Amino acid sequence: LQSVKIGAGTGALEVRWTSDEGSTIGFTNAPGTSEIWRWSDLDLDGVYDFDVAITLPPLSVPTDILLSGDDRYLYISNWAGNSVMQYDIRDPFNPILTGQVTVPYAQMMRISPDNRRLYVTNSLLSTWDDDEFPAGVTRNTGYGLWKIDLDHVNGGMTIDPNFFVDFDNVQKKNSIGPARPHQVFFDPSVRQGFGSH
Repeated sequence: LQSVKIGAGTGALEVRWTSDEGSTIGFTNAPGTSEIWRWSDLDLDGVYDFDVAITLPPLSVPTDILLSGDDRYLYISNWAGNSVMQYDIRDPFNPILTGQVTVPYAQMMRISPDNRRLYVTNSLLSTWDDDEFPAGVTRNTGYGLWKIDLDHVNGGMTIDPNFFVDFDNVQKKNSIGPARPHQVFFDPSVRQGFGSH
């Protein structure tokens, strides 16, 4: 058993292993410190090294991370920074920022199996969202589901201006009040690879 302190007032949130069989490299986000941490055991001695892989701008809150299906890119949603970032991690010890787009209060993400589309919601917790997204706020701030087109070959990303699902008037099935878009799931017919989140 190993443990590591990743900063006061924070903790590991999402855990993403690279997908090669037997991989000993992975990443986690620490929202309270604006950092993405990496772990690795390259000499396979069973002792992992932990270090900061990416330091985001001050006051960033990285609420979700995910890897492309081939481990080429790491995607980060920055809730407080209103952005989604793409890092080239072909060298996992030297991440390079290759793309960034603005998504208000970017939250949970899901990448298509072909690594060409990234879907992003912007709800963290309903109680917080109610303060941040008052009644009547819709497309003006973009409260709902966004689609980002990805350049998986050269790096880069752009928001699809023709795709937006507005969640402002959606209500919860069993209670009164607005439903908040949090996680994204594909239809069960869309086959996902091993380790897909």
